[in-house]
Amino acid sequence: MNQTKPVRWGILGCGWISSDAIAPALAALPGARLHSACSRDAERAARFCAPYEARPYSDLQQFLADPELDAVFIATPNDRHVADVLACAAAGKHVLCDKPLAPTAADAQRALQACQDAGVKLGVGYQMRFNPVHQEMARRIATGELGRIAYAHVQACFRYPFPPSEWRRHLSTAGGGWATADLGTHLVDLLLWLLGPVSRVQAQMDNGAYGYETEDTCSAVLHFACGTLATLTCSTAVTAPRSELAFYGEQGCVVGENTIGIGTWGRLLAGGDQGLTECPLELPAAGPYHLELAAFSEALRAGTEPPVPGGAGLAAARVIDAIRQSAREGRRLSLDQTP
Repeated sequence: MNQTKPVRWGILGCGWISSDAIAPALAALPGARLHSACSRDAERAARFCAPYEARPYSDLQQFLADPELDAVFIATPNDRHVADVLACAAAGKHVLCDKPLAPTAADAQRALQACQDAGVKLGVGYQMRFNPVHQEMARRIATGELGRIAYAHVQACFRYPFPPSEWRRHLSTAGGGWATADLGTHLVDLLLWLLGPVSRVQAQMDNGAYGYETEDTCSAVLHFACGTLATLTCSTAVTAPRSELAFYGEQGCVVGENTIGIGTWGRLLAGGDQGLTECPLELPAAGPYHLELAAFSEALRAGTEPPVPGGAGLAAARVIDAIRQSAREGRRLSLDQTP
């Protein structure tokens, strides 16, 4: 792409994440602009686009046929992600797909292959990687400051506003599950990003809070190829005032407290045998969606790989497939790490 022109974005799906996070972030980026948006509801699309003087569409093919459209942010319900990625690839549009990329690893592979065959970039919306606390944790792990990471833990729980959207209640529409595929996919991605591939999984799920087909609570033990043992807990059914992402090494540890979410909040704790101390970080005014879209836009302008490429969505889908199978069969599973 021309490095001097802003990336012209279209948003597919005009729900709250698009109106509250994605559209305002694009409007604030010097290297991008909101060009258009598409919703099956024509009036909704028109209302959404009006403040940004963007083009409204209610037909997907017309939306994608616009020759001035460069890239699409997919913010449709989870079960539609794969079909929407395939449509964007067929139209030659670059894609940033909100998580999860797909309900299964096989579907994620289809989406990834379609974008590769079409020569378009595919990114996945794991915006939590852009939290400054997580970035600093990644730096410390990469430089070896903590030594070998023996144990890691990630937990994020909240009580979802009731009743949840109908599509979240059924396995056929939830895109691989509820608590695990919708919230837990972020947690899986953070661990994969910082620790590498998973070799074994053992998990349990429960739907006792709501009784839907989809789970509302999940707990898993993940063994990583690097030797780290990690625990993961997520729930959309409990009141929990604190999230945590922690890495315990042989020479020190880091803990991200209340960093799991849609903002650049939380704090970093670090230490060793003498206890933990807070490590103040400068938190930017820009939120993680802003940072995510800025990084993807810059990658398009520079012709480089997206910061969170499609392969990250495939890797997370493989782990979540294994978590679901382990919970269903009540046994530990080994993962095949071949691409």
